[in-house]
Amino acid sequence: MATDRWKHISIALAIALLAASISSIYIINFMNSELNRVKEEYGRLQTEYSSLRDQLCQAYFPSNLVYRQAGYPKIAYSSGIQYSPSLPNYTVYIRTLQAPGIYFKLGTLQAPVIDLNTAIRLATSRANLDPSRYNLVSADFEPGAVINQTLYDHPQWSLYFARVYGGFWLYGPYAAGNSVCSLVVSVDALNGTVKSTGLEEDDPHLPTSGEHFELKVDAAEALQAVRVSDLKGVPKTLTENGTVKILEPRIILLGPGSRSLFFEDPLDTSLSGKRRLCWIIGLYSPVPEYGYFGIFAVDAETGVLISGYAQAYLPQLHYYTVDCAIVSSSTHNITVSNQTLPVDGGMVGRNGAVKLAVPEVVVVRPGASGSITLKITSNHPQDVNVNLTLVNPLPAIQNLDIGGSQPRLSIRFERHQVSVPGNGSSEATLLISTLDNTPQKTYLVEVDFSYIYPSWNQPARGSFLFLLTVWDGEGSWPPPPIMREASS
Repeated sequence: MATDRWKHISIALAIALLAASISSIYIINFMNSELNRVKEEYGRLQTEYSSLRDQLCQAYFPSNLVYRQAGYPKIAYSSGIQYSPSLPNYTVYIRTLQAPGIYFKLGTLQAPVIDLNTAIRLATSRANLDPSRYNLVSADFEPGAVINQTLYDHPQWSLYFARVYGGFWLYGPYAAGNSVCSLVVSVDALNGTVKSTGLEEDDPHLPTSGEHFELKVDAAEALQAVRVSDLKGVPKTLTENGTVKILEPRIILLGPGSRSLFFEDPLDTSLSGKRRLCWIIGLYSPVPEYGYFGIFAVDAETGVLISGYAQAYLPQLHYYTVDCAIVSSSTHNITVSNQTLPVDGGMVGRNGAVKLAVPEVVVVRPGASGSITLKITSNHPQDVNVNLTLVNPLPAIQNLDIGGSQPRLSIRFERHQVSVPGNGSSEATLLISTLDNTPQKTYLVEVDFSYIYPSWNQPARGSFLFLLTVWDGEGSWPPPPIMREASS
């Protein structure tokens, strides 16, 4: 009998191990599949980006190979993320109507806008730019903003041009990402309006006719000259180990006339008032203290460090916050999905319908009950007790009877108070139930959370909004409040 029992246990264990192996294989295959999908999407965007660069107005591309090898011109969103023409170009918000109003990022629109090639042609034509005198350093795209179906901010291209002399770029007065430029031209990507911030006619860095510059030192040699330097007022940790943020050749004027703190005090005072082609090297170090940033100039003909300037960062204010987010993977009898809706393109100046993409919609079927988890996080070093309250943020627009005696849509927290550990997170369970005759609609739900910071004993509050749809999955997804589906 004992032997038979052990046989049964062995068989059961073998089955369990086999099931676990199959499950592990499934999970690994799923993860590999997801990783491959991400790699394919990244590869697609990289190919798209390369294709975009190849199709641009080549006349304004840097003719000097050293700038091309550095990746110029750089094309990105204003946030610094690499630009892709296939990504959405409008962000859509719902603003609650009670003062001061809360902005909820509803989703994104993909609608036609002026492309980068056209923007470059409009900018260079309107500003009368000679391609032999100006190169495109970078181009930033800022998506438009739609609030409550009204276009508030037009999408915009910001184009940054460097002044060229003898194939090399001047050190301009305007910031262009991690670089600088001599001219900024903005182009409205909806209507083509052009505005420019121009180069001063007496730009001190602009050489007089006949000056000649040669690049005889490469980037590695220039950087090494900074690494081994020992400058007064410049921390060694910055020069020896600082992260390289800028590394490119520029024509600069040295001395007080340069109008730049970086170059007004050259190490060799005899260079004051003279122009040099230099490798401009920007370094950053998080230490000592709150960090340092430095700009160094290395003569591109001799390899000699001729200027160095370092600036200490001031301490940053530290804000303590409590945040809330949906845990999409932790639901019961409820789904969280992405939805799309055709909306009237007139709001972005286009005929016909455009597609609105809406992420993370909580969906519950009529006659169903379920739950979803919200993650509450805090960056305060001490524990925080958070009180949770549900609110109808659009009472004049949607009939969301939170806390009613017999609601057809019931939304409530399992517990209204959550203790969040210092620099940690806790979870709150939201219970949702509907009746068979609950109208199939999409609602905007507001979660208010209030708390008292232990160290200050001061009250604070915040809000989190999400979309809740009652829907059986048949036909079109019910549109969110304020937004209207485009007529067919």
